[in-house]
Amino acid sequence: MAQNDVHYYLTKQWVLEVIGNRLGSAGAYVAELIAQGNRFVDLFSIFALTFYPVLHFADWRTARWFVERAIVAGHPYIFGATLHQIQDWFTHRGEGYRFWVDGIAHYRHYLRYRLRTSRLIAKFYSRRPRPQVEALLATLYPNVAFDQFTESELLDLYLREGRLATWGERERYGYFSDRYYDHTHRDQAMKRWTQYLVRRFVDRVLEDGRCLAKILQREYQPGLGLLMGFYGATLLALLTL
Repeated sequence: MAQNDVHYYLTKQWVLEVIGNRLGSAGAYVAELIAQGNRFVDLFSIFALTFYPVLHFADWRTARWFVERAIVAGHPYIFGATLHQIQDWFTHRGEGYRFWVDGIAHYRHYLRYRLRTSRLIAKFYSRRPRPQVEALLATLYPNVAFDQFTESELLDLYLREGRLATWGERERYGYFSDRYYDHTHRDQAMKRWTQYLVRRFVDRVLEDGRCLAKILQREYQPGLGLLMGFYGATLLALLTL
């Protein structure tokens, strides 16, 4: 599953699991707004261009700073955008990609992944036969049936594990760091953090009568200006700490 599916479809599913019936009929409305805010971060806009590094390559402290401020703000759409930063930490910064150090590495690896040929994949498996790769991965995930993955998917699963693969192998064969595998430690942690923060957000909404009333009356709506204002003010506050 691609990361774009995570930012909308899986995020919405995870939010609904957390909300349950706590917000009544407004639960689906909140989940949709959160998922829309999350997905919007990846769409081409003045917002995405202006705040690009902090949206996709923030360190953990910065990503948490934004999401905590969004929880206080109580707007589901803004909160959804900040969840994107948390999720991208796992797939970008947490995978070793530093925007200001080697910002093009992530895209270089992705382009190489897109240009993978059957010949290049065969070259990898001539050096590391598939049974050997599966055996290495089985030491980390003993209950996973690796025959369910294509050779390209298995290669990316191997390249994700820094204990097994090298950075040079990513350079050589390409690497899709945004691919989602629900059995991996990384993506399970991403889900746990997403749902933990959603739970915090819902608790905050339920404690604030005015915020809850806006949700029940469906007053919150998507808005580019909302995101521009929130991110501008939050980034300024972070820089002046």
